[in-house]
Amino acid sequence: EDETQKVRLVNVFERLEILINEFAKIEQLLSKSYSLNYQDYHFSLILEQVKDMSMLDNWDELISTDIECDAVINVDFGLFALAIKNLIDNALKYSSDKKVRIICDENKVSVANRGAALAKSFEHYKQAFIRNKDEKATGMGLGLYIIDKICELHKFRFEYNYSDGTHYFSIVFSPKGAI
Repeated sequence: EDETQKVRLVNVFERLEILINEFAKIEQLLSKSYSLNYQDYHFSLILEQVKDMSMLDNWDELISTDIECDAVINVDFGLFALAIKNLIDNALKYSSDKKVRIICDENKVSVANRGAALAKSFEHYKQAFIRNKDEKATGMGLGLYIIDKICELHKFRFEYNYSDGTHYFSIVFSPKGAI
């Protein structure tokens, strides 16, 4: 009867449905039974989907965008959006200031966040179920692994750089030097 409670319940079930669909995609991806549907999409359209998937009420407060070029990328829309969402989720979870910056140009998309340097190599964190035992953040340690696998399927490179207290996780969709 209470309208506020009704809205909350609807939101909870919508979120659960999104999570179940994400886990189904992940399971298909890991079992290699997922057939990719490649099409050309502007990055801005993919980002709108990510925004919907994230269900963050305060997206604009937490996430800033610097789209130098609204790149057209040949991707499986759902999987690539899931990769970007996982990058943003990780960046928010581990950011020291709870802010994330998304940067896109014609060659790559990067998700940047402030924080302490990684304790181990980037390759270490791209393995499945990897988390630091003493960290407070929750999760299964699959985020970077899933992103890496989605990049492999798309023949993209997943790169990491740390500079001046900022992490840059990048998905490179054009070869180095390509325009």
